[in-house]
Formats: sequence, C-alpha cells, structure tokens
Amino acid sequence: MNKFRLNGSDIFIGYDVASRIDLFIKKQAITHIYIFVDANTEKYCLKSILNSSIYLKKNQVIKLPVGEYTKSLQVFEKICTKLLSKGIDRNSLIINIGGGVILDFGGFLSSVLQRGIKFINIPTTLLAQVDASIGGKVALNLSDYKNQIGLFCNPQMTLIDPSYLLTLSKNDFLSAQAEIFKYGLIEDRNLWNKLIKCNFFNQDHLLDIITECVKIKIKIVQSDYLDWNQRRKLNFGHTIAHAVESLFFELNQPITHGFAVFIGLICESYISYKKYKFSKHQFLNIIKEIQKVWLPIKLDAQYDNLILKYLKVDKKNADYKFNFTLITEIGSAIVNCPVSTNDILLSLDYYRKNVYTGTK
Repeated sequence: MNKFRLNGSDIFIGYDVASRIDLFIKKQAITHIYIFVDANTEKYCLKSILNSSIYLKKNQVIKLPVGEYTKSLQVFEKICTKLLSKGIDRNSLIINIGGGVILDFGGFLSSVLQRGIKFINIPTTLLAQVDASIGGKVALNLSDYKNQIGLFCNPQMTLIDPSYLLTLSKNDFLSAQAEIFKYGLIEDRNLWNKLIKCNFFNQDHLLDIITECVKIKIKIVQSDYLDWNQRRKLNFGHTIAHAVESLFFELNQPITHGFAVFIGLICESYISYKKYKFSKHQFLNIIKEIQKVWLPIKLDAQYDNLILKYLKVDKKNADYKFNFTLITEIGSAIVNCPVSTNDILLSLDYYRKNVYTGTK
C-alpha cells in the first residue's frame, strides 16, 4: 500500500484500502454515517466496502442519479433537505463512493452543508482514481455550464483501490486514458512513452499507472493549490473539452468527460503546434496514438458558436480573453497562453477534416 499526503489529507493506494475507514472512525466522535452511491456503485462496490468495516454497519445509503444531472442545484437542494430530515450534524461523516460526478457532488455538499462535514472519497472509476479524487476541487454545474459553482476542500482521506475497476466497461477505461495521456504530455515524456505501450486492462500495470499519475498531480497541486499558475498545467486539453462536454449536454447527447478530453487534447495540441513551436512530428505522434485507442466522434461546425459560448465562461479567462494551457514539447507545458477565437475555430476545423473520419 502506498500512502501520500496533500494539504493535510491522506491518500492511500492499494488493495483493501477500505479497511482504513475503521482506523479513521475509531479516532473520531462520529454520530452518523451517510454513504453516497449511484446505481452502479451500489451494485458493484458497496457490499465489499461495507464488508471491510465494522463501523459502516450502521449507515444510511443515499442513492444519487447516474450522470451529470447529479451536479445540478436541484439535486443539491433535494439531497441537503433529505440529510437534514435524517438528522445530519457536524459530527457526521459522508463517504462518497463513485466516479467524478459523485466525488464532485458529495465533496461540495460536505464542504458547505452546516459549514462543513467530514467526508471520505472512494473513487471507483479509473478516471476518478487518477484525477478527480485528488486536489481538493469540488463543484456543481450551473445549468449547462460545467463546474461554475465550486470551492477547494480536501476529504479526510482518499482510498484508491484498483480492484473496484474490474467491473468497468471498455469505454470507462478509454475515458480515463485521455486523462492519463495528459499527465505524460504536460509533465513526463518517459511516462508518455510508457503509456502508449501499456496494457490498461492489466491490474499490475494499472496500480503502477495510477500511482505515477497521483504523484504527478500531488506535485503540481502542492506548488499552486488555488490554481492561479502552475496547477493550470492540469487543464491541458480541458479548456476545449469542458466546452464540448457542455455542448453535448445541452444537446441532450452527453458524452463522457474523457471522450471530450480526447477532443481537447487534439485541438489544443494543434494550437500548440501552430502558435508555440510545438514540433509537427510530436503533434502528429499524439494524433496517431490517440487514434489507436479511440474512435473520434462527430463535431458539427454548426455548433462552433455554442462551443465559443461555453469557452467564454472558462475560469482561466482574464479580461474577456481566452487563456489556455499549451505544450511546447511532449512532457512540458506552459500556462496562461493567450489564444484567439480564430485559433480555436481552426483547431476544431482541423479535428473535423483530419481526425474525425467516420459517421459516429
């Protein structure tokens, strides 16, 4: 088992890490325990977590909807009201079991309800284990705008166990692969070279990959916890990705976060190549490796203005100007790069003409 610490919050990576819950609860005067799940984590993960603990026998399970709708103000109000009716108090403990949506929602609710309730994160998707569960960002969506209502708050601890990934679909793994590719592109060329040869469905490989990604994220977050400078490296691929994700949500055709990140990585690598002397050879290498694992999805030009609409509320923007994180070479990123509307449109056009080739 590996243990890390970030801003007073413990992160455990390994098998049977849920046993750490009892060690934590023993030292606390916990009055009530509430466990947040969705239909998937209730079916595949909840039982094994409950079986690993003595103290979790007396709990109240709160079942949340599957998908981004959970991160709405409507669901937030409904769940807060339900918890208050069940007698939640500031000595309670909330345990979030799920992917990024549940961790975002549960972390935000825990941070603000009654001015703060202790919470533990148990990420059960690969994407959440390598990214969403680390760093203290918690958020809700505002209508179709992603993560516009949020704050920074760390859980008491984060328990990362690769065995929870055994029930995931191939698309779940692909979605995470986009986020994992990002780490190699922004910080570690050797990791990138390792990732493009890696078998993501091998449990031993997974534990190693998860640990390496968590180390990189901790290192970056520790240098800039509140996300004003170097932490923005982690946004590579995500500026366009969040806008694309919001677009498909508005169209009532939601796509996974990771699939949106693949689009973002392609478009933002293109902008890096055109504006910041990122080499054509490395740029084409990124496209080639993404196309090996992912079938690009259709992105009609008629929606470009909607993508720009969502980009205008990106949190990195300053003085009404687009601010991106870009790469100068594989393994090296720069933050706060001004990017024009035309740069963005050209990158989307490149994606349509050179990357998307099917009818999906």
